[in-house]
Amino acid sequence: MPTTIPTTTSFTRPGSPSTGDAYFETDTNNYIIYDGANWRGYESDGILASPVTNNLSAVFDGATDKLDCGTTTSLMPTTGLTLSGWIKQTSGSGDNNLIQRQSVSTNGYSLRLNGGVLYFFGTGAHTFGSGFTSTTTWYHLCITHDNSTVKGYVNGVLQGSSSTTALVTNSVSTKLGWHSNYSPAYLQGKLDECAIFSSALDASNVAQIYNSGNPIDLTIDQGSYNGSANLIGYWRMGDGASDTDSGGGSPASGDVIGTVVNLAGSYGNATVAGGSPEYINDAP
Repeated sequence: MPTTIPTTTSFTRPGSPSTGDAYFETDTNNYIIYDGANWRGYESDGILASPVTNNLSAVFDGATDKLDCGTTTSLMPTTGLTLSGWIKQTSGSGDNNLIQRQSVSTNGYSLRLNGGVLYFFGTGAHTFGSGFTSTTTWYHLCITHDNSTVKGYVNGVLQGSSSTTALVTNSVSTKLGWHSNYSPAYLQGKLDECAIFSSALDASNVAQIYNSGNPIDLTIDQGSYNGSANLIGYWRMGDGASDTDSGGGSPASGDVIGTVVNLAGSYGNATVAGGSPEYINDAP
Protein backbone atom coordinates (compact mmCIF):
# COMPACT_ATOMS: atom_id res chain seq x y z
CA MET A 1 0.00 0.00 0.00
CA PRO A 2 1.55 3.35 -1.01
CA THR A 3 2.05 5.85 1.77
CA THR A 4 0.90 8.63 -0.60
CA ILE A 5 -2.04 8.17 -2.98
CA PRO A 6 -1.10 9.32 -6.51
CA THR A 7 -2.97 12.40 -7.70
CA THR A 8 -4.65 13.48 -10.90
CA THR A 9 -7.47 15.86 -11.88
CA SER A 10 -10.87 15.25 -13.46
CA PHE A 11 -9.39 16.57 -16.73
CA THR A 12 -6.18 14.49 -16.75
CA ARG A 13 -7.27 11.01 -15.68
CA PRO A 14 -5.03 8.33 -17.25
CA GLY A 15 -6.27 7.34 -20.69
CA SER A 16 -5.24 3.66 -20.45
CA PRO A 17 -5.67 2.64 -16.80
CA SER A 18 -5.31 -0.84 -15.36
CA THR A 19 -7.92 -2.51 -13.16
CA GLY A 20 -7.45 -1.37 -9.58
CA ASP A 21 -5.68 1.89 -10.38
CA ALA A 22 -6.66 4.51 -7.80
CA TYR A 23 -6.12 8.28 -7.65
CA PHE A 24 -7.06 11.31 -5.61
CA GLU A 25 -8.53 14.11 -7.76
CA THR A 26 -7.10 17.42 -6.58
CA ASP A 27 -9.79 19.57 -8.25
CA THR A 28 -12.80 17.63 -6.90
CA ASN A 29 -11.37 16.07 -3.72
CA ASN A 30 -12.77 12.73 -4.89
CA TYR A 31 -11.15 9.29 -4.75
CA ILE A 32 -11.45 7.34 -8.01
CA ILE A 33 -10.81 3.65 -8.75
CA TYR A 34 -10.75 1.95 -12.17
CA ASP A 35 -12.85 -1.26 -12.13
CA GLY A 36 -11.65 -2.55 -15.49
CA ALA A 37 -14.35 -0.79 -17.51
CA ASN A 38 -15.10 2.55 -15.84
CA TRP A 39 -13.75 4.98 -13.28
CA ARG A 40 -15.75 4.74 -10.07
CA GLY A 41 -15.78 7.85 -7.92
CA TYR A 42 -16.11 8.21 -4.16
CA GLU A 43 -16.97 11.78 -3.32
CA SER A 44 -15.38 13.62 -0.46
CA ASP A 45 -18.80 14.19 1.18
CA GLY A 46 -19.53 10.46 1.12
CA ILE A 47 -22.44 10.77 -1.33
CA LEU A 48 -22.23 9.06 -4.72
CA ALA A 49 -25.28 8.49 -6.89
CA SER A 50 -25.49 5.17 -8.67
CA PRO A 51 -24.31 5.53 -12.29
CA VAL A 52 -26.82 4.76 -15.01
CA THR A 53 -25.97 2.04 -17.54
CA ASN A 54 -24.43 3.97 -20.43
CA ASN A 55 -23.00 2.21 -23.46
CA LEU A 56 -23.64 4.43 -26.49
CA SER A 57 -23.23 8.03 -27.56
CA ALA A 58 -23.83 9.89 -30.83
CA VAL A 59 -20.93 10.75 -33.15
CA PHE A 60 -21.04 13.77 -35.50
CA ASP A 61 -18.78 14.41 -38.50
CA GLY A 62 -18.36 18.18 -38.04
CA ALA A 63 -19.69 18.88 -41.54
CA THR A 64 -23.33 17.88 -42.10
CA ASP A 65 -24.51 15.69 -39.21
CA LYS A 66 -27.27 17.21 -37.10
CA LEU A 67 -30.22 16.29 -34.88
CA ASP A 68 -33.38 18.38 -34.53
CA CYS A 69 -35.96 18.27 -31.71
CA GLY A 70 -38.58 20.50 -33.36
CA THR A 71 -40.09 23.83 -32.37
CA THR A 72 -42.15 22.77 -29.34
CA THR A 73 -42.40 25.64 -26.86
CA SER A 74 -42.08 23.10 -24.04
CA LEU A 75 -38.30 23.26 -24.61
CA MET A 76 -38.16 27.08 -24.32
CA PRO A 77 -38.47 27.89 -20.58
CA THR A 78 -38.65 31.43 -19.20
CA THR A 79 -38.56 30.82 -15.43
CA GLY A 80 -34.94 29.63 -15.49
CA LEU A 81 -32.70 27.32 -17.46
CA THR A 82 -30.05 24.64 -17.08
CA LEU A 83 -28.30 23.05 -20.06
CA SER A 84 -26.26 19.90 -19.46
CA GLY A 85 -24.40 17.50 -21.72
CA TRP A 86 -21.27 15.40 -22.24
CA ILE A 87 -18.85 15.93 -25.12
CA LYS A 88 -15.75 14.17 -26.44
CA GLN A 89 -14.21 16.31 -29.17
CA THR A 90 -12.50 15.16 -32.36
CA SER A 91 -11.00 18.65 -32.64
CA GLY A 92 -10.32 20.79 -29.58
CA SER A 93 -10.04 23.91 -31.73
CA GLY A 94 -13.51 23.65 -33.28
CA ASP A 95 -16.82 25.35 -32.57
CA ASN A 96 -18.44 22.31 -31.00
CA ASN A 97 -22.12 22.77 -30.29
CA LEU A 98 -24.12 20.68 -27.84
CA ILE A 99 -27.60 22.21 -27.41
CA GLN A 100 -28.94 25.22 -29.31
CA ARG A 101 -32.20 27.10 -29.77
CA GLN A 102 -31.37 30.57 -30.98
CA SER A 103 -32.35 32.85 -33.86
CA VAL A 104 -30.26 35.88 -32.83
CA SER A 105 -27.57 36.34 -30.19
CA THR A 106 -29.99 37.90 -27.69
CA ASN A 107 -32.63 35.19 -27.37
CA GLY A 108 -33.00 31.49 -26.74
CA TYR A 109 -29.92 29.51 -25.70
CA SER A 110 -26.77 27.94 -27.07
CA LEU A 111 -24.26 25.74 -25.21
CA ARG A 112 -20.95 25.06 -26.90
CA LEU A 113 -17.24 24.44 -26.40
CA ASN A 114 -15.25 26.62 -28.79
CA GLY A 115 -11.47 26.39 -28.86
CA GLY A 116 -11.46 24.97 -25.34
CA VAL A 117 -13.67 27.77 -23.93
CA LEU A 118 -17.18 27.17 -22.55
CA TYR A 119 -19.69 29.45 -24.28
CA PHE A 120 -23.31 30.35 -23.59
CA PHE A 121 -25.20 32.51 -26.09
CA GLY A 122 -28.70 33.87 -25.50
CA THR A 123 -29.43 37.07 -23.55
CA GLY A 124 -25.91 38.03 -24.63
CA ALA A 125 -22.67 36.11 -24.97
CA HIS A 126 -20.92 34.63 -21.93
CA THR A 127 -17.63 32.71 -21.76
CA PHE A 128 -16.19 30.61 -18.94
CA GLY A 129 -12.85 28.88 -18.40
CA SER A 130 -10.33 27.80 -21.03
CA GLY A 131 -8.03 24.97 -22.00
CA PHE A 132 -10.68 22.27 -22.41
CA THR A 133 -9.15 21.01 -25.64
CA SER A 134 -8.55 17.30 -24.99
CA THR A 135 -9.67 14.90 -27.72
CA THR A 136 -9.42 11.85 -25.46
CA THR A 137 -11.48 13.13 -22.50
CA TRP A 138 -15.22 13.23 -21.93
CA TYR A 139 -16.16 16.67 -20.56
CA HIS A 140 -19.41 17.37 -18.74
CA LEU A 141 -20.58 20.91 -19.60
CA CYS A 142 -23.32 22.75 -17.75
CA ILE A 143 -24.81 26.24 -17.89
CA THR A 144 -27.34 27.60 -15.37
CA HIS A 145 -29.41 30.76 -15.92
CA ASP A 146 -31.73 32.21 -13.24
CA ASN A 147 -32.73 35.34 -15.24
CA SER A 148 -30.12 37.46 -13.49
CA THR A 149 -26.91 35.38 -13.44
CA VAL A 150 -25.36 32.85 -15.83
CA LYS A 151 -22.93 30.28 -14.39
CA GLY A 152 -20.70 27.89 -16.29
CA TYR A 153 -19.42 24.52 -15.03
CA VAL A 154 -17.02 21.96 -16.49
CA ASN A 155 -16.86 18.53 -14.85
CA GLY A 156 -18.89 19.82 -11.93
CA VAL A 157 -16.49 22.68 -11.18
CA LEU A 158 -17.66 26.31 -11.42
CA GLN A 159 -15.65 28.16 -14.08
CA GLY A 160 -17.23 31.59 -13.58
CA SER A 161 -20.43 33.63 -13.59
CA SER A 162 -21.73 36.82 -15.18
CA SER A 163 -24.77 39.07 -14.97
CA THR A 164 -27.50 38.68 -17.55
CA THR A 165 -31.05 39.68 -18.45
CA ALA A 166 -34.19 37.54 -18.44
CA LEU A 167 -34.61 34.71 -20.91
CA VAL A 168 -36.19 35.67 -24.24
CA THR A 169 -38.25 33.08 -26.10
CA ASN A 170 -38.25 32.23 -29.79
CA SER A 171 -40.08 29.86 -32.14
CA VAL A 172 -37.11 28.12 -33.81
CA SER A 173 -36.23 24.47 -33.26
CA THR A 174 -34.09 22.95 -30.53
CA LYS A 175 -30.95 21.42 -32.03
CA LEU A 176 -28.40 18.88 -30.83
CA GLY A 177 -24.87 18.82 -32.24
CA TRP A 178 -25.07 21.98 -34.38
CA HIS A 179 -26.26 25.57 -34.60
CA SER A 180 -27.85 27.33 -37.55
CA ASN A 181 -27.71 31.08 -36.93
CA TYR A 182 -25.07 33.10 -38.78
CA SER A 183 -22.88 30.46 -40.50
CA PRO A 184 -23.82 26.93 -39.42
CA ALA A 185 -21.35 25.17 -37.14
CA TYR A 186 -21.34 21.45 -36.44
CA LEU A 187 -20.02 19.28 -33.63
CA GLN A 188 -16.79 17.46 -34.36
CA GLY A 189 -16.95 14.51 -32.01
CA LYS A 190 -19.32 12.67 -29.68
CA LEU A 191 -22.30 13.83 -27.68
CA ASP A 192 -24.14 12.10 -24.84
CA GLU A 193 -26.67 12.53 -22.03
CA CYS A 194 -28.04 15.94 -23.12
CA ALA A 195 -30.55 17.62 -20.80
CA ILE A 196 -32.57 20.81 -20.41
CA PHE A 197 -34.16 21.96 -17.13
CA SER A 198 -36.70 24.74 -16.59
CA SER A 199 -34.80 26.05 -13.56
CA ALA A 200 -31.27 27.08 -12.64
CA LEU A 201 -29.82 24.14 -10.72
CA ASP A 202 -27.46 24.90 -7.84
CA ALA A 203 -23.83 23.82 -7.58
CA SER A 204 -24.56 20.66 -5.57
CA ASN A 205 -26.98 19.47 -8.26
CA VAL A 206 -24.44 20.13 -11.00
CA ALA A 207 -21.71 18.28 -9.11
CA GLN A 208 -24.02 15.30 -8.60
CA ILE A 209 -24.94 15.20 -12.29
CA TYR A 210 -21.22 15.04 -13.08
CA ASN A 211 -20.89 12.34 -10.39
CA SER A 212 -17.12 12.01 -10.70
CA GLY A 213 -17.45 11.24 -14.40
CA ASN A 214 -20.24 8.67 -14.08
CA PRO A 215 -23.57 9.91 -15.55
CA ILE A 216 -26.69 9.37 -13.45
CA ASP A 217 -30.35 8.82 -14.36
CA LEU A 218 -31.71 12.37 -14.44
CA THR A 219 -35.33 11.22 -14.15
CA ILE A 220 -34.71 10.13 -10.53
CA ASP A 221 -33.66 12.31 -7.59
CA GLN A 222 -30.67 10.80 -5.79
CA GLY A 223 -27.73 11.92 -3.71
CA SER A 224 -27.60 15.73 -3.84
CA TYR A 225 -29.50 15.82 -7.16
CA ASN A 226 -33.13 16.91 -6.82
CA GLY A 227 -33.83 18.43 -10.24
CA SER A 228 -35.96 15.73 -11.86
CA ALA A 229 -39.22 17.69 -11.44
CA ASN A 230 -37.83 20.46 -13.65
CA LEU A 231 -36.33 18.18 -16.30
CA ILE A 232 -37.94 19.07 -19.65
CA GLY A 233 -35.46 17.54 -22.12
CA TYR A 234 -33.36 14.38 -21.75
CA TRP A 235 -31.75 12.59 -24.69
CA ARG A 236 -29.53 9.59 -23.89
CA MET A 237 -28.16 9.00 -27.42
CA GLY A 238 -28.95 5.33 -27.82
CA ASP A 239 -29.42 4.26 -24.21
CA GLY A 240 -33.03 5.40 -23.93
CA ALA A 241 -35.44 2.46 -23.91
CA SER A 242 -37.29 3.71 -27.03
CA ASP A 243 -34.32 5.05 -29.03
CA THR A 244 -34.09 3.61 -32.55
CA ASP A 245 -31.71 3.35 -35.47
CA SER A 246 -32.63 4.56 -38.97
CA GLY A 247 -34.40 1.27 -39.70
CA GLY A 248 -36.54 1.46 -36.59
CA GLY A 249 -34.56 -1.19 -34.70
CA SER A 250 -32.66 -1.12 -31.43
CA PRO A 251 -29.49 1.02 -31.52
CA ALA A 252 -26.08 -0.59 -31.90
CA SER A 253 -22.65 0.88 -32.47
CA GLY A 254 -22.26 1.92 -36.11
CA ASP A 255 -26.00 2.33 -36.76
CA VAL A 256 -27.25 5.58 -38.27
CA ILE A 257 -29.53 7.32 -35.77
CA GLY A 258 -33.28 7.14 -36.26
CA THR A 259 -34.99 8.70 -33.23
CA VAL A 260 -33.54 9.73 -29.89
CA VAL A 261 -36.52 9.93 -27.54
CA ASN A 262 -36.95 12.77 -25.06
CA LEU A 263 -37.30 10.86 -21.79
CA ALA A 264 -38.60 13.96 -20.00
CA GLY A 265 -41.84 14.38 -21.96
CA SER A 266 -43.99 13.37 -24.94
CA TYR A 267 -42.44 16.06 -27.15
CA GLY A 268 -39.09 17.05 -28.61
CA ASN A 269 -37.82 13.70 -29.86
CA ALA A 270 -34.57 14.18 -31.80
CA THR A 271 -34.41 13.05 -35.43
CA VAL A 272 -31.75 13.38 -38.13
CA ALA A 273 -32.00 16.73 -39.96
CA GLY A 274 -28.90 16.29 -42.12
CA GLY A 275 -25.96 13.99 -42.71
CA SER A 276 -25.89 10.61 -41.00
CA PRO A 277 -24.91 10.86 -37.33
CA GLU A 278 -24.33 7.41 -35.83
CA TYR A 279 -24.47 5.66 -32.52
CA ILE A 280 -21.04 4.59 -31.25
CA ASN A 281 -19.85 2.39 -28.42
CA ASP A 282 -18.02 5.13 -26.51
CA ALA A 283 -19.62 6.86 -23.55
CA PRO A 284 -18.65 8.57 -20.29
